[in-house]
Amino acid sequence: MLYQEAFNTSVFRMEYPDEEGAESYCVGIIVPEPEAKHIDDRLRDSLNHYFGWKADWRPKNIEVWVLSAIEEGITLPAADTRQPCQAAGDHFSSPGATMADFAAYLEGFGIAGMPVLDETADGQRYQIDFSFEPENSNSLLEALERMGLEVKKERRSVDMLVLSPPK
Repeated sequence: MLYQEAFNTSVFRMEYPDEEGAESYCVGIIVPEPEAKHIDDRLRDSLNHYFGWKADWRPKNIEVWVLSAIEEGITLPAADTRQPCQAAGDHFSSPGATMADFAAYLEGFGIAGMPVLDETADGQRYQIDFSFEPENSNSLLEALERMGLEVKKERRSVDMLVLSPPK
């Protein structure tokens, strides 16, 4: 998870060896306010210094969800400004979210179980109030359709963070 945070990615865009019995770590980082904007750089430097794992971005051809608008188009009300969102495994609510934000939710919360690519070609902000029943696989697709969206599984080239242990 430290590498996810440092490289601002999801577990579905990472490749790493499964090391049974590997040690677990808990790390706290205190950064003075003026340097807070550099937290990712500091974290990446610290991970390299203390653990020595190599982290490289490499394109991989993998299965992904492709989020797109249905033929009739997105049916959500427009929003002017972005405000904080609320999200959990079965809902996403945000005044002013983009489709890229929504795709990041579907990926980050593990709804798709794989990377999600936003191909709505839409940078507009929307009032999104999405929920579904995780026990009912059809409810997810129905909720997306009510928003004017659909998902399809396809193979695409995606940049993956490949982690290699020290030699």
